[in-house]
Amino acid sequence: MRKTIATSVADVKNKNIIITNKIIMKTIIINVKVFAGAKINEIGGIINDVDGIKHLRIKTTKPAELGAANKDIISILSKNCKVPQSNIKLVKGEKSRYKKFSIEFEKEAQISKFLKSVISS
Repeated sequence: MRKTIATSVADVKNKNIIITNKIIMKTIIINVKVFAGAKINEIGGIINDVDGIKHLRIKTTKPAELGAANKDIISILSKNCKVPQSNIKLVKGEKSRYKKFSIEFEKEAQISKFLKSVISS
């Protein structure tokens, strides 16, 4: 027997339906300016680039070699956002100090807490 996912209340009446609960993730894209080789790991507020685009300033102790700094930035963001590292993706800027990351949150409240924490730092 073929099983399908319910798409309406009428579908639930069919005995061969699998009902699923889907978690809808909330995703934000952030611009980051990375300072590799710093003395400490920290998120240091918001800065503007030459075009006036705002970036989150993140310092990492890892060098900008072989993706070490990128991995550390993901770890720093993960701890600060309180999301698994698998929910953070480097979207753009693999070899640049200017990067874009996508961060998936499970709850909108997490987004607010993260944004408030970086704005106040």
